[in-house]
Amino acid sequence: MWVRSGRWAAGTAVAIGLFGVFLHYTRLSGDLLTSAVAFAPLLMAVALAGLLLALIVRAWWVVGIGAVVVLVSLLTQVPLYVNGSDSAAGEFTVLSINLDQGRADVAELAELVQRYDVDVLTATEVTPAAWSQLASSPIAAQLKYSVAHPADAGNGGAVLSRYPITEDRRLDEFWLPNIRVVVDLPGGKPLVVYGVHVMPPYPDTSDQWRAELRALSAALAAETGPVIVAGDFNATYDHRHYRQLMMTTDGKPGMTDAAEETGAGMVRTYPTDQWFPALLAIDHVLSRGGPQPVSFERFELPGTDHYGVLARFRGVPTRR
Repeated sequence: MWVRSGRWAAGTAVAIGLFGVFLHYTRLSGDLLTSAVAFAPLLMAVALAGLLLALIVRAWWVVGIGAVVVLVSLLTQVPLYVNGSDSAAGEFTVLSINLDQGRADVAELAELVQRYDVDVLTATEVTPAAWSQLASSPIAAQLKYSVAHPADAGNGGAVLSRYPITEDRRLDEFWLPNIRVVVDLPGGKPLVVYGVHVMPPYPDTSDQWRAELRALSAALAAETGPVIVAGDFNATYDHRHYRQLMMTTDGKPGMTDAAEETGAGMVRTYPTDQWFPALLAIDHVLSRGGPQPVSFERFELPGTDHYGVLARFRGVPTRR
């Protein structure tokens, strides 16, 4: 009896993993389905447990299917864990943080900005009160140039820079502030920086989520020089629309994901305010056209429901 139950459990576990693989590759849409994609790696991991159980109960047909599912699952995730960068020191640091409707501890953030010698900070969910704190904190002395669109609830955003900002605009086609700035680096070298906050796909917003990622892809394809994109994408590596940002478009190379390039793995950043650990890797830093990521990590900030992320780059001309 226990053998039959074990076989049934093993088959169910492998089927759950297969569904995770399906979610990774699917082109289908819908609010629930799009949201479920974020959990694809967790579902794939269940297949491994099913494979081990199938071996124990000698369910050979489940072993065969489970081995294939586990292999394909590994192929979908391995790129995140292979370090493609060298060990050179970073010379340009980007920090990105979701302030959780302005609840984050700005004093602690200022200490982190100084400790990590940050050059560019992108912030989402910047309320008027939070912006007032940022503007009067030591951050403003280090990052003297800024563009901000503060708003109530989670509807504000800002980009702050050590170097002069010569252009700025809020992008069209986005519900939340998505900001593009041009930073004037030493030697007159311009660097385009995007502070991103894509609309979440749930509830009832998956169509807008897809439209915003397509709009971001089109905007990045039009860039001809060095560019860095940082923020809350509300998308994981398993979302096809997110991975398309890393694909060649109109003959131009795709973006480089700092976590993937440095082999940092799945850097889970949300949520941080629950009894369980963060499950979803939705905060990212991307680059193209010169900036080459050499490290990517997350950090904890009291008051917010996201981990912040920190990326260091070489190939960016700076003069300290």
